[in-house]
Amino acid sequence: MSLIKHACRVIAGQSPSGDDVTDLDGGMPFLQGKAEFGSHSPEPRYECATAPKIAPRGSVLVSVRAPVGAVNMADRAYGIGRGLAAVVPARASAVYVRYLMEARAPYLRSLATGSTFEAIAAADIGGIAVPVEPLSEQQAIEDYLDRETAKIDTLIEKQTTMIERLRERQAAVISTAVADRGDAVTLASLSQRGGFFDGDWVESKDQDPQGEIRLLQLADVGDGQFRDRSDRRVNAATFARLRCSALRADDILIARMPDPLGRACVLPSDQAGAITVVDVAVLRVDHARAVPKYVMYALNSAAARSAIEVQQDGATRQRIPRKKLGKIALPVPPLDEQREIAAYLDRETAKIDNLIAKVERHIELAKERRAALITAAVTGQIDVTTSTQSGDAA
Repeated sequence: MSLIKHACRVIAGQSPSGDDVTDLDGGMPFLQGKAEFGSHSPEPRYECATAPKIAPRGSVLVSVRAPVGAVNMADRAYGIGRGLAAVVPARASAVYVRYLMEARAPYLRSLATGSTFEAIAAADIGGIAVPVEPLSEQQAIEDYLDRETAKIDTLIEKQTTMIERLRERQAAVISTAVADRGDAVTLASLSQRGGFFDGDWVESKDQDPQGEIRLLQLADVGDGQFRDRSDRRVNAATFARLRCSALRADDILIARMPDPLGRACVLPSDQAGAITVVDVAVLRVDHARAVPKYVMYALNSAAARSAIEVQQDGATRQRIPRKKLGKIALPVPPLDEQREIAAYLDRETAKIDNLIAKVERHIELAKERRAALITAAVTGQIDVTTSTQSGDAA
């Protein structure tokens, strides 16, 4: 066993001045964090000619901020920000080091658990103990894992495509059900008096992990479902000081930022009393005119989504102001018909959601098997020479 820092050089990322980072246009690509990772190598969006830290080609890029432990291979030189570290092999091959880092990802995540910012330091990576085998054995491990993980990756890709097809089918069911079902009415006109507003402007300094009032995030707003993913809170004193608006059951939450832009869900009753962030618009419908579930489905239809995308311009790219959102027109049939459509779509989307959940579980199991296989191979639990010969014979 050897420490990573004795077998590799670890480079901690460092952020340049924000003015020096621009959209990618042929210069030195700059990576801020895991958001620019691809399936194997990065997909950069920015460049920076003055990046203080450079990850050379062939290094293993490791995310040191949430999600901690994710890896990519540097297929060229990259400037790297504080969200990344680069592990540059010295006594090991790059591919072998990548597999080592994938095997140690759970350990790195455990170091970040409980951390305020869910981050680790480059020194944490350098202090990992790993087996550094002779180069010939490293090559055998690489060959075995390349072959076996490729099979699993192909399976995951097929299942991911299946989920995409199911989501397309679901979107088509919704769009067909609400199309041309009544007069076109603007979204804002469906609200109660004062019932169409943005969430509250709550900064990090205003939040209190022990607060009594939940602060919902964009991540909680799903495409037709409340996702319940965040855990942010404020206390009652801050709620009063900021004059926050408490949400009610059946309020419609509309995301004013991607992805996708304009997705909507209905607030469940057990979340009543929560507040939400400013990038979520809240529609409290007039029940004499509209059924919340129906309006949610109409907002998530292809026609509404296209209309919302058109409202983006250079000044509001990837964000839609509530004023423009309120001008989106939806087909609004009589109340009884709205209820029938909403009930029908509840049934049909639930069937598809169940299928998606089953496929997602298969993907989760495949990823677990992939991770276990890598760990077993790099720690010697699998005789890759025998396994390789068996695989070749097969």
